[in-house]
Amino acid sequence: MLLKVFNNKNRFLQFLLIALSFTSVFLLPIKIVTTDGFNPLYDIFISIIGDNQITLHIVFYFLIVIPIILTQYFATVFGVLKRNYFHFLFLAPLFIFSNSNAWSINPTLFALIFFVIGLSNLFQLNRTENPIVISSTAFIFSIASLFYSLFIWNIFLIIAALFIFREFKIREFLMIIGSFILPYIYIFTWFFVNDNLLINWTEFSNQVFKFSFNISIDNTIVQIGFAILIIGLSIYLLISIIRTLQNKLIQLREYILFFIVAFFFSIMLLFIAGTYTSYQYILIQFLIAFLYSLQLGENKPKWYHDIVILLIIAHNIFSVLYA
Repeated sequence: MLLKVFNNKNRFLQFLLIALSFTSVFLLPIKIVTTDGFNPLYDIFISIIGDNQITLHIVFYFLIVIPIILTQYFATVFGVLKRNYFHFLFLAPLFIFSNSNAWSINPTLFALIFFVIGLSNLFQLNRTENPIVISSTAFIFSIASLFYSLFIWNIFLIIAALFIFREFKIREFLMIIGSFILPYIYIFTWFFVNDNLLINWTEFSNQVFKFSFNISIDNTIVQIGFAILIIGLSIYLLISIIRTLQNKLIQLREYILFFIVAFFFSIMLLFIAGTYTSYQYILIQFLIAFLYSLQLGENKPKWYHDIVILLIIAHNIFSVLYA
């Protein structure tokens, strides 16, 4: 069975499957997504890299690899994923690439790197009282939102972490607000100095405060079937993980609970994502891959787990062939 490879000690087969999963990036028709909203750091970056296909593939490869590797590392360090279990390294590219909008250099991929780093910071809250953890996380999430403006709402995830990992304190709440707005003070000061403050403020307010509902999928049997598969898988994973949550150590329970909160919060952001709805799916599928890896690490894969993975692989191949 395909997934059972990751539950044994055959490192060669594991490496081979992971390598095939990652190198499939070079089969994808990579493009650059240009935005018409407020994503200043992203706009600066895409103005620098140009449109050479080799450069685009290299940049895209690193944008995919970095958050996946970091997540595997941090999750192992904090004990969320079992050491030497590498399901996530195999599953994450498959789930991300199943979204054709992910075959591009886009704001979400940049923000995802900072999102993972921020999560690793938040996981230290139940280990230390050092206020720098709160401030640095808020600052990191703020930088992420300057690549992908929808991430500005992830400030609520930091606040949720205060309730999950330790007792909520007003002082720490104020530190979150202060650290989060600091990069915005700098960048809007820069806009003011360059006499384009009004234009950028209008873009910012329209992007962040003008909510819009735009959830849609391609109206084909393949895409509708795939959407049903992902929704069904998500429900199965949540039920399986929540049912065993009480049997885990308190610290591990807090980590997993936070991932579940982050997953639900990412889904909620779909309802205000507007033109970025299709790119928000990238984050959601990234988190689904992690939850699936968590579930597979706790339970031996069954035959139906392989069927799910084979269906996703078939969907990805079909999408590439008919892109």
